[in-house]
Amino acid sequence: MESSPPLLPSGFTLPDMKVHDNHWNGFWCSIEKITGNRYTANNYIKKITSSTSKSSSKSQKNVKISSNSDNGEFTSSFHSILKCQESLINWYTKPVPQDQQAKIDKKLLDAVVHANLPFKIVENPYVLKFLNELAPNYKPPSANTLSAKVLNNSFSSYLEKKFEIMESITDITIALDGWQDISRNSIYGFMALKEDQEYDELEKILQLSSLAINSSVIACVMDNPLVMIKMRTDLQKDYPNIVPIRCCLHAFNLLAKNISAFRPLLTVIKNNQKLVNFFTSFHIWLRTLHDWQKKEGLSYSLTTFCETRWYSLAKVCLGVKTYERAFNSCIRLSGTDNYPIIKAEIQNIINNCYHFANNDTLLTVLIPVVDAIGHLESRDATLADIFKELIGIYNTISTTNIPIDGFKNHTLAAINK
Repeated sequence: MESSPPLLPSGFTLPDMKVHDNHWNGFWCSIEKITGNRYTANNYIKKITSSTSKSSSKSQKNVKISSNSDNGEFTSSFHSILKCQESLINWYTKPVPQDQQAKIDKKLLDAVVHANLPFKIVENPYVLKFLNELAPNYKPPSANTLSAKVLNNSFSSYLEKKFEIMESITDITIALDGWQDISRNSIYGFMALKEDQEYDELEKILQLSSLAINSSVIACVMDNPLVMIKMRTDLQKDYPNIVPIRCCLHAFNLLAKNISAFRPLLTVIKNNQKLVNFFTSFHIWLRTLHDWQKKEGLSYSLTTFCETRWYSLAKVCLGVKTYERAFNSCIRLSGTDNYPIIKAEIQNIINNCYHFANNDTLLTVLIPVVDAIGHLESRDATLADIFKELIGIYNTISTTNIPIDGFKNHTLAAINK
């Protein structure tokens, strides 16, 4: 006598196997193969739903789960499946361990800092949605936590590694510079340099608020504003073993500043900047200059002056010299067709031939200084290279015909300073 089929657990209903769509195609294909787990499941469903059919001995062998099964065994199997599903869900949504959370936060900080993004980017709703979609169990830090706790921990770990490296390095030269932020707080940057090593292993950046100076430091390089001059004096007084060195690139930059301070040429410098500002701020004139540039096959464009980089003054002078004919062309177009009228002040500067002649003279003097800066920007530059460039500037200017009275003497005095 055939035993009655096992009862289904509460809340469990069997699907209607006669009603299906394309998603069940693979299931029915496996049934036709008379093998595999789907075939086994199908036979089991037939057994518990058909109370009149008799199970063959062959079916009983294939259906391992249905042999000697009763309601308790089926319920146990069903609960084991639910337990497996529950464990997968827990694995997917379980909280991130604290050490792993710290590593991910550090990676997030690196991305924000490297991309020069504000810390509040981590609170952007779209960023939060992206992170939640990517890893629902990761809880990103707030902007305050990222900028305070995570940043401080990262910086402390960075310093610890750098101090370990510094303990084994000798004959170090410190490159030092200082700035002020918008609140006028002092900010100092340090760089430790060592000779005859690979580039990526040589320059060990130590962005510290203080630096433990010991016998391994042999020199300190810094620029020359008053505050840094005082610091260099105090450093030499407290650490006589350290040789203070004036930054040569900054010295050549100040040389360009001192040369351009010649009073009769101040008007030329101001008028150059007026020309550049005018033609770069009006879209129609800037487009006209670009068209002229393409026609002439030039690659050089107008450049604005940067106050802290006095050598950029040479680039301004070169741009005005290069575009002199283009400026005159713009004057001819002024007020015609769709072109606006160029104001009288700009037209007077362009029509003044003495302005461009004096600009050429200033450019002649500044070019040797700018070339020297370019030659000395290499990390392989030595003191011999510095003196070679300085002597070269002096010889070039002393042998150059400078038509402006007193300008040559002014320039040579600036070099001797």
